[in-house]
Amino acid sequence: MKPITVTKTVYTLGELSDSARQTALEKMSSFMYEWIESDQTTEYLNGELVGILTGEWVGDISSKELAKKTGLTMEWSLSNCQGDGVAIYGTVYASDAPKLEWHGADNARLTRNSYATYYSHYNTFDVVVSGEDEDGNYTTLNGDIAENITEQFRDICRKLSRWGYENINSLTDETAIIEHLEMNDGRRFTEDGDFAPTSFWSEQ
Repeated sequence: MKPITVTKTVYTLGELSDSARQTALEKMSSFMYEWIESDQTTEYLNGELVGILTGEWVGDISSKELAKKTGLTMEWSLSNCQGDGVAIYGTVYASDAPKLEWHGADNARLTRNSYATYYSHYNTFDVVVSGEDEDGNYTTLNGDIAENITEQFRDICRKLSRWGYENINSLTDETAIIEHLEMNDGRRFTEDGDFAPTSFWSEQ
């Protein structure tokens, strides 16, 4: 057996041409996206939902804590595909969501509809609103009150979807990539901006 030494020129991001650098950034963005933990996005969105409903900033929180605070659960899919978005389910009471306009209603129950079989977005749930009617009877409320409350929840899901994408982009944009390369093996690219074999990666 005869040992053979193999050498290869490996570049940092800053050593690449403009076109190769763009290729490297695209490769790195996809690379870093794959490393984002789903719980990281879930906990971020959970915290934002609590903030919308209560006005309280709690930071990232678990799904268990979200349910404890609001009675709600959240599901999401944010891969830039048709039908992607954020959906919320469960029963939330006016006392736990003081930042919403309840118009005298007591609670809202958000349940899956047929779209939820395949998708998660602002239109994959139906909303039933309950409270006292004009005669003081506790009942299901319809009309303008129900429509207004339902639309508030759909708007919340649209907003969370937008924020979710923005959060993911912030974890995979050029600034995040440069920070990652500075902390890890920054010398990892071929002249064309592709990844060199990992055995050739090294510090800058």
